[in-house]
Parts: sequence; C-alpha cells; structure tokens
Amino acid sequence: MAKKKGHSFEQLRTAFRHQNFEPLYFFYGEETFQPDQLQDLLIEEALTEAEREFNLDIVYGAEAEAAQVLALCAEYPVMAQRRVVIVRDFDKLGGNRAFKSYAEQPNPQAVVLLAASRKPNLSAHPYRALREHGVWAHFEPLYESDVPGWIKKRAKAQGYQIEPRAVQRLADYVGTDLRAIAGEIEKLITFASGRSEDAAGSAPARRITADDVLHASGQTREFNVFELQNAIGEGRPADAQRIADRMLRRVSNAKSEAIMIVSVLNAFFAKLWK
Repeated sequence: MAKKKGHSFEQLRTAFRHQNFEPLYFFYGEETFQPDQLQDLLIEEALTEAEREFNLDIVYGAEAEAAQVLALCAEYPVMAQRRVVIVRDFDKLGGNRAFKSYAEQPNPQAVVLLAASRKPNLSAHPYRALREHGVWAHFEPLYESDVPGWIKKRAKAQGYQIEPRAVQRLADYVGTDLRAIAGEIEKLITFASGRSEDAAGSAPARRITADDVLHASGQTREFNVFELQNAIGEGRPADAQRIADRMLRRVSNAKSEAIMIVSVLNAFFAKLWK
C-alpha cells in the first residue's frame, strides 16, 4: 500500500542538507522548479566534485531504455560512500514498468531519484510500487493565493525583506510560475544590492520596495503595467492607450512586453470577474 502522505519540499531540502538520504525517491507533478532545485541540492550534498566523475549519472527518459538505467542504478560507488542516479522525465522512459522490481529491492549504496514532469497513473506500476517503497513527493502548481507567501519566504531566505506592495506587484507581474518568480527575485536582489541609500537612509540595502519592482523591470512610475491596469479599471481609455504605447516603444522586445501586459491584465480581469 502506498505511503499516504508525500514529503514536502521543505522536508526534503532539510533532509538533503543534513545528508540524510534514502535509496529511492519519486517526484512527480507539473511544477518543475522545486524538483529541479532538489536535484541540484542532492548532487551538491551527496557527492563531492571529485566523486561526481564516476558516481553521478543524469539520464533523460526520452533518450534511454529502462534496462540501461537499471544497470546504472545497480552499480556500486567508486571510491565514494554512494552513487547518485537521476532520471528526468521518468514517465517517458521506455519500459519503465521494470522499476517495479527495483522499487522493492533498491541498491542500498545508490541514491536514485526518478522525476516525472506530470502526474502519471499512480494506480499502475511502476508508479504504485515507487510510492509504496520509495520516498515520494507531488509538486503541484502554486495557487494564486499562495504566491505572496512564497515570494516573502524566497526573499527572506536570501536575506531580504520585501514590502507588501512589492510582493503584490511582483505577484501580479509574474503570476504563479515559480521559476519565473525566482528569476525576478534574483533580478530584484541584484538591483536592490546595487542601490545606494539616500541621504536620510530611507532605503535600506537589504529591503526590496514596490518601486524596485518597477525599475528592475525597466518600467517607470508613470508608465507601467499597474498604471495601465488602473487606467483601464477607471475607464480612462486614452490614458490606457498612451501608457501602453509608451511601454511598448521603450523596450527592445515589444512582443515579450506585450505578452507580459496581456498576462497581467488577464489576471486583473479574472479577479474582477470573481
């Protein structure tokens, strides 16, 4: 019978950082940013750089067959405590049903991480066996209401406080894509760390403000997607047209900017509809 409750990102991250490894992990779900982070952390904590040459295999399911991957999983470490095998897009691995037997008796000297980029049929093997015998985690896309909390935690983990208005602007600007959010936070931190304090010291270097969200994205206080949103919401079509025109004229990639504008406005209208 499958273990009823999967592990969270935080639980797995803590275990990896303390080098508490299990022989078999199974990750699945449409959200791929956190599983990718855990894969990187596993490699970093489980093997030294010198050990990785002979003890690390990263395989892409669409490019391999189960027999080949099982042979890698069965190997023993070379001058190291363990070996690591990571299979990305495990659901695309030909003949992966053979992993049912491996799940029942995994190699104790290997750490095998199988990652599926969607939710497979969990009632069928090998997925049922992987959940019964391995450590599993389901990574789902973030709900819109959870995005602000995730942004604050992500910034805090990197030593930055982020103002509530900045959190909301960033959430409206990026949406629920964790990889995109993390990328924007990195840009904001780079921007904020290079910002000098004013004479009164009112802009601490390790604090991200709402204005930072605008300036780091190349927008201004007057011509930005949030002012465009306000102009549309308040029934000012001429102002909305002027702001949109100015935003598109000042960027090098107007198509990308237009996609961003549509995305933010789509979220805006969805909220109004609710």
